[in-house]
Amino acid sequence: METYIKEFMTKLDPAVASKYGEYIQWRICALNTAGPEDRTLSWEELKKLKAGENRDYSTWTEFLKGYQRNGEEYACWTIAWEKATESITDTLVCLDAATGKLLWKKDFPATKVSVGWGLSPSGTPAVWNGKCYFVGIMGIYCLSAKDGTLLWQSKEGGNSHASVLVANGVVVGGWPLAAYDAESGKKLWYTGNYRAGGTPILWSTGGKNYIIAAGSWGVTLCCIDMATWKVVWDFKTGNSGQSTPVIVGDTLVFSADVGTCAYKITPEKAEFLWKSPVNDGIESFVVYQDHIYMDISNHRAPEWYCLSLKTGETKWHLRNPSSRGNIVSSPILADGKIMIPTTSEGTHAGYTLQMFKPSPEKFISLGKFNPEGAQCSSPAFVGGKLYLRVWDGIACYDLTAK
Repeated sequence: METYIKEFMTKLDPAVASKYGEYIQWRICALNTAGPEDRTLSWEELKKLKAGENRDYSTWTEFLKGYQRNGEEYACWTIAWEKATESITDTLVCLDAATGKLLWKKDFPATKVSVGWGLSPSGTPAVWNGKCYFVGIMGIYCLSAKDGTLLWQSKEGGNSHASVLVANGVVVGGWPLAAYDAESGKKLWYTGNYRAGGTPILWSTGGKNYIIAAGSWGVTLCCIDMATWKVVWDFKTGNSGQSTPVIVGDTLVFSADVGTCAYKITPEKAEFLWKSPVNDGIESFVVYQDHIYMDISNHRAPEWYCLSLKTGETKWHLRNPSSRGNIVSSPILADGKIMIPTTSEGTHAGYTLQMFKPSPEKFISLGKFNPEGAQCSSPAFVGGKLYLRVWDGIACYDLTAK
């Protein structure tokens, strides 16, 4: 593989190799170590992929056939998805949290548009003041949490995998990033420049509120004053990813494709503190008692890390080579424990949930089980109940039961 990478790099334009070489090397290695079905493609396979772009994938069955990497049947899967999904909807359901009973369901027709990677929007809805907000293919929706009545819709900002932020009567989110009045849907701010990969977050300091967002798939980090909607600072990270930034005090941490970086932030600037080579760019991470707990599983076997928040030093690292990665599901912290989704050994059927005690000394397992959790969804924990998106619906587990 090292010989392959060196040969590949020598064929690149020197300027491209200098700018993107580190990322290219990681990407090739990641695909090669993910498993037999995700190995690096040969030049002959790449030619077949190009040749298959214009094939007719009018049905879901044909799309699945075209998704297989086996010679002539392998095709460009984003194009295949678009041809297969002739009729799609943005759908939101409301369930009784105690019983799982369906209270209401709303479907909104969506025209055929690019959904990126073959995945439709997969962010988490937000509820505020009796209203529910979510991102769909056709934009940002505001519904009555009581009965699902559509209150307003912005037809911009759809097709985002990030969740929306609702704070101080304002909805922030979408693709590209924009801000709307939470009650009326009136657009407050929009530039078209910041295509947020991860969910925007609220930062309050000195009596003022700011939005921190990773724009352009994480290539740019920006700080926006919510009083004036002016971008007070932004900078290129050299990274690219979709994880959500985390702020602890005045320290901002962001993880993307070529590393995890920390910055000291003020309303005037962001000052670089440290960089760790530990990278993912897909799943977000948890910070607890001055330590960062990360799941690294983008196109590779899952690896778990504990880093120092102050220095970026790796405190411990655990790799699970028997499991396949890339489930795009983030860990959560609940009751002093971390629950981290990880793929089931030898299967693509769903993720296993691993629980461990956060400790900078070593990995301390508290148990695991396989609920067959669905990819591109993260757990939620409320009142002792664990809620999971699974392949055939929603599941609830009582963690207080003896």
